[in-house]
Amino acid sequence: MAQKNVLLGDGNAREAAKEFLLAAFEGRQQFKERYEEIMNGDLPVIFGPGGEGIASTPRLQHAETNLAAICVKLLTKKIASEGDILAAAWARFDEFAKRAGEECSAEFADSLLRQLQTDAAAEPVHFMPNYAVSLAENVRNLDLGVVQVCATEDILPEVKQDDWRISPNENGIRFRIPHRQVSKMLAGESADSFPSRRVIAPEGMLDLVLREPGSGSSQKIAGAVLELEFPKFCWRVNVNALHGAVAEEALWLVNITMSLVRLFYPKRDGAVPLGGFSARENHPTLKIEPQQASITLGTAETSPKGSHSGLQYVIGDAAKEHFDKIGLKSIAEAISNASPKTVAERLGQGLGWLSRGRQAESRSERFLYFFTSLEALLSSDDKGTPIGQTISRHAAVIMFNDPHQRALLAKELQKLYGLRSSLVHTGKRNVSAAEAARTQELLETLYLAVLQKVKITDKFENFSARLAEASYGLPWLPDEN
Repeated sequence: MAQKNVLLGDGNAREAAKEFLLAAFEGRQQFKERYEEIMNGDLPVIFGPGGEGIASTPRLQHAETNLAAICVKLLTKKIASEGDILAAAWARFDEFAKRAGEECSAEFADSLLRQLQTDAAAEPVHFMPNYAVSLAENVRNLDLGVVQVCATEDILPEVKQDDWRISPNENGIRFRIPHRQVSKMLAGESADSFPSRRVIAPEGMLDLVLREPGSGSSQKIAGAVLELEFPKFCWRVNVNALHGAVAEEALWLVNITMSLVRLFYPKRDGAVPLGGFSARENHPTLKIEPQQASITLGTAETSPKGSHSGLQYVIGDAAKEHFDKIGLKSIAEAISNASPKTVAERLGQGLGWLSRGRQAESRSERFLYFFTSLEALLSSDDKGTPIGQTISRHAAVIMFNDPHQRALLAKELQKLYGLRSSLVHTGKRNVSAAEAARTQELLETLYLAVLQKVKITDKFENFSARLAEASYGLPWLPDEN
């Protein structure tokens, strides 16, 4: 969504952009005048997009930090990173440095802020490998709003460029994508300078493509390609973010989706969820490599160990029909498009941490992520009550109507919260597998109860106030206005 005049209309943003330009020009001049100090390592240096050396003076460092902080804060409707702001600023500086001077700082500020607003109007779509959710043979897509699970072959018409090479195989699809900048830089160079036939670029490791050698000549480089492997299924995510924040935000949205899929995954009455409460869930986008192995000696027996696949979810007709019946897409959309200070916003903050907990391998990490999720959902602005007491009492109200059962659960949660505090404040990792599993069980029951009982578009303040009232023994009326 475009944000008209948000940046251009802000005086602080304009002044910060002007100061950045002036500090950058000063840094360029300092690079020439203090070259010996720079070569001795006494003055840090950066290189602009055009390769020009610029002294990273304290003034320039402060100007960068200030400009990025102001713009990120102003772009409230678009998730942005400091890197996005500075990349745009340096690109604009490179352009202005070739044709203008310090006297054009006002023009530079307008140009930069307009570009950032244009960038903020973009609607990126991000594709990632999917190692956690697979589709049965007769299911081609799981649409949960901004996040979709797709068969990788089905996205090819949307993503494929004319110069990409696509190679389907038994594991999925391999993409070979030419890297234009590196190809242009290395074309015609001798391959002898690169014995491994590979080079490192910001996007990853690139394979060099060689020309056919002429008679009696060494091989020359024709170009460089980035090779990507996608499994049979992938994530397709609509992301409300600038370029530098897209991947991180897309993964968070996927983690929210993973928790929703698990919480509402069909199960028999009385059965525990798939995998129980101790199985580690596959990371949604990272493949477990078989070479991550270990061997233990000095115990009762030698125990070699290799990596193994974690918990995966298979979406067949029954699961898809169940998700459609309960309106899971609408729930997911309400969370991803949540208004500020609503229950839906808190759910979006907490469900992602719940997934992180299931994906963690160590007991202490799982336990810590689970309690982060609990605090994200239930912590309030009440400074007069300890947070452990608040979340314990409120969770007990959501899960039970009987005062005795509430008291027992609140006591159990406060004991577990004490372990969490010991872990956070003293680093003690004495969390048992049973305690981590029990916390996960309580959290999943709690989140499901909120999703099923509460109007999630309600203001969190009202939701929290009703929980506080009921925590003294009154009935909880989740939708009372």
